[in-house]
Amino acid sequence: VLFLPGTLWKKIAFEGFAATAYFQNWAAFSSATDYFSQGLFTTPFQHYWSLSVEEQFYLLWPVLLGGMFVAAYRGSGAPRRAGRGRHRQQSSAPLAGMVLVVAVASLCYSEAELSYNPTGAYFNTLGRAWEFGLGALVGLFHRAPWRLPGWCHGARVPLQAIGWLALFACGFT
Repeated sequence: VLFLPGTLWKKIAFEGFAATAYFQNWAAFSSATDYFSQGLFTTPFQHYWSLSVEEQFYLLWPVLLGGMFVAAYRGSGAPRRAGRGRHRQQSSAPLAGMVLVVAVASLCYSEAELSYNPTGAYFNTLGRAWEFGLGALVGLFHRAPWRLPGWCHGARVPLQAIGWLALFACGFT
């Protein structure tokens, strides 16, 4: 308020609200923000778009997976049991399959949108869901109850080394 002209107060207040309510990415998209432009005024909240995408994912992901589980359960014709029976350890394979379907659909959507609307692809939650889906798949396979093929165990150390080198390279470049 002390250092910025009054013409920017409204924009900063709106983006502050958008960041707080987790829709900063959609606010940036609707105002045709060019995230990579230089020399233009950016609000202190512009960079919160990625946190908005993350929070939207955390709010929608359980609802989406829960709906898919209900649909799969009803479609399987599995009988309902009364009472508290013994709980068996369930396989993560159906969950991994559902996550894979959502991640592939999101990646396809992102690639299609990139060709005609790059800004929309950059800020769009639906186009970013594949990234979180990939992370979910890595987590599921890390704790998989089934046996992984032998080559996976041999590839673990080199893949970890490549991952660490990539992180360090990003930090230095």
